[in-house]
Amino acid sequence: LMPNASGSTADATLLDCDAPSDAVVRSRLLDWHGLMDAQLGVVGYLDVDGALAGEADTSPGEAVRGCVSLPAGDACGCYVAECAAGNLVADAVRSYSGSDVALINGGSFRQHIPGGAVERRALLQSLPFLNELQTFVVSGVTLRAALENGLSNLASHDAITNPQGKFLQLSGVRVEWHIEDGALQLVRAEVQAADGGLQLLKDSLTYTVATNSF
Repeated sequence: LMPNASGSTADATLLDCDAPSDAVVRSRLLDWHGLMDAQLGVVGYLDVDGALAGEADTSPGEAVRGCVSLPAGDACGCYVAECAAGNLVADAVRSYSGSDVALINGGSFRQHIPGGAVERRALLQSLPFLNELQTFVVSGVTLRAALENGLSNLASHDAITNPQGKFLQLSGVRVEWHIEDGALQLVRAEVQAADGGLQLLKDSLTYTVATNSF
């Protein structure tokens, strides 16, 4: 018996691992566990030594964490720099959609993608938001503006301590940029052509862009 706030007593049962389990509930849980294992098992193989680091993964020894030098110092992770996990996902999105360009916001990534056999459960932990894939036809002006917006936070004084998830992981497009006098400038943008070469992004042309619905 244990006293409550009013001073009276009530029965209390300690719930720990010694408490008996309900056989019916346990059986149903095991059935669901089996169904989840079937759905969340291995879907592919990633041939890397270690893992592709996601933004929230800070475990020592992880592989291929993208880094960049900013005015406030060096910063790493998919929120502020090109990262291998971002390259993988952006390339997969562009390949699946058949688009000219894929843009994936860095804030989509939350955990690392392990090397070796990759399970669907790991992909869901890395990309937990289940956004749908969408494809747009945009002008070169709009695509350039999207690229500039994705880079814009890097020039902020708090780019390292307060990174924003709008930094873009790219496929099919290459950008060069620099920061001068506290302002970021997009120096050059090139789009991958059908033959694999690079052509300057032109404001007068249109491009198909694939991204998530967020």
